[in-house]
Amino acid sequence: MRTTTIITAGLILMSGFSLAQDDDMNLVQNGGFETLDGRLRKEKQIDIAKYWVSPTGLSADLYHGDVKPETGIGTPDNNMGSEEPAEGVAYAGVRMYSYNNKEIRTYIMTELLGPLKKDVEYCVSFKVNLAERSKYACNNIAGYLSKKPFETEERVSLLMEDAEIKHSKNKIFNQTYNWETICHIYKANGGEKFLTIGNFDTDGDTKYDKMRKPKDLRGAQSYDAYYFIDDVQVFQLDSVEQCQCEQTDISKDEIETIYVKQIISKKELTTDELIDASTLYFADNSRDLTAVAKKELDLLAARMQEEPSLKLVIHGHSDAEEVEAGKMNPLNKYTAQKRVNEVLSYMEGKGISKDRFTTEIHDDNDPADTSDTGIGHAKNRRVEFTKQ
Repeated sequence: MRTTTIITAGLILMSGFSLAQDDDMNLVQNGGFETLDGRLRKEKQIDIAKYWVSPTGLSADLYHGDVKPETGIGTPDNNMGSEEPAEGVAYAGVRMYSYNNKEIRTYIMTELLGPLKKDVEYCVSFKVNLAERSKYACNNIAGYLSKKPFETEERVSLLMEDAEIKHSKNKIFNQTYNWETICHIYKANGGEKFLTIGNFDTDGDTKYDKMRKPKDLRGAQSYDAYYFIDDVQVFQLDSVEQCQCEQTDISKDEIETIYVKQIISKKELTTDELIDASTLYFADNSRDLTAVAKKELDLLAARMQEEPSLKLVIHGHSDAEEVEAGKMNPLNKYTAQKRVNEVLSYMEGKGISKDRFTTEIHDDNDPADTSDTGIGHAKNRRVEFTKQ
């Protein structure tokens, strides 16, 4: 069990809450779907993402920030919802389940840089986000490593394989405003060279939840569980600790320190004072918003609704130890950027358009505290706001 230490400065004014590969190491080429090989014009063009294909007759989708918004295949806004990429400007779209098999499932596949070595352990991970237009959410989202590629021109609805790369609890992924990671330590049989992502289980073996239609969603929901996919990685492990898939894998002795700074009544502050006071703090190598951070953002979102002309710059920071951790473990890379993306997603969920924000990523180049202590590092793991 992880112990959380909250270091608080100032007066706590709000009550009712508590806080109880490097790229050259990644065997997946273009794991963020950024690089295009051709012109992206419409849906069902995952093959425009270099090194990626659909292994069945029905192609998966590609969404990219460099296309015109009216195409419906841009990022963050598109025909299936709105989500900032987990990294970069692009992500894939895959149908994992359809009620009563009304729609055919899709899959994405890529060839790794080289074959996996027998009995060697690899960390395999990718991020998923449920599209807002989905009427359903499901489990059994998986990755499958194989020696040979799947190849069929048939519009099949199911590739039947015993896919090992799943969330440890094989849970239903129902988050529409946050990216979640599916991660697995895979011991290679030897020779695996292709990674395929999708749902490899039958409808009968797939659990699902019915989703409520978002209030701001125009048009009908789709009768499926449709997910955005981003940040796909496969890298060889030197030690199990490099592949920290889920918080439950963390050592019992590990201590998480979060710095909290609050003042009395933020509703009474001027806008400039509120912006200056709305600094968010994070746990080590984490982008997750704490209960305190969410309350901070709720107040900031309310003020931005009151002042429609207010636009902000989001500043993402990490501490020096996090930057070093990113050099050793690809899952810990781009921490400051991930924190900014998390804030953007949360604010969009509160009805604040992304167009009202610009971002600046500082990493560890602008520390708030240079003391090189636990408290100092906790102060540096932060997101700040300024006016545009």
